[in-house]
Amino acid sequence: MQVADRDATTGDILSISSDGLKRTYAEYDTAMFGVISALPVISVEPKTDTTKAVVSSGQAEVKVSAKNGSIAVGDFITSSNEAGVGQKATKSGYVLGKALAKYEDTSKTGLISMTIEIGNNGGGGGGGSGGGGAAGFLNLKDTLANSRLVLATIAGIIAFFAAAFAFVRFMTTGLEAIGRNPLAKKTILVAMILSGSVVVILSLAGVGIVAAIITLGKK
Repeated sequence: MQVADRDATTGDILSISSDGLKRTYAEYDTAMFGVISALPVISVEPKTDTTKAVVSSGQAEVKVSAKNGSIAVGDFITSSNEAGVGQKATKSGYVLGKALAKYEDTSKTGLISMTIEIGNNGGGGGGGSGGGGAAGFLNLKDTLANSRLVLATIAGIIAFFAAAFAFVRFMTTGLEAIGRNPLAKKTILVAMILSGSVVVILSLAGVGIVAAIITLGKK
């Protein structure tokens, strides 16, 4: 891609400016576009003196500094006020991606491998040791799954007792009807069987729905 900053080299973080792609100069820069790569997987533009391979997603080597804190694997990395250099993100804001290697040298900048996922980190801080937004998402997912299981259990209990109550009532009503009208015994028995079948079918349907909810909750 065309890079306006002639001093930008491999590993530098680039941002979009009115003059074109230039090295970042601000922390949590929302104009971050990508990183200059020496070994791109695919290059679709002809190489010239002003074009460089820029990675905007995937994996790349990135210049970083530990001045904002030691970098651990999984930490969110954002831009810094040092041209083209990344640093550990310690608050919510725009980030370049996540570190795949640690970096602790505060005396100079260095290159580390990163997963490039430009966007807002949502929760700030490191992604490796604390878990950040990812851990919060997992906790929310577990909570929703547990809620489904509880609701499924309650629904199953209600369905069971409702079916049992309906069956007993049908039986009691049918027996009373036979006692009052013995001549219609056959008709009443047929009606009781049909009613009982309906109750069984509804109960099985309820059990199936509960099983489906539990299965979805485990995924």
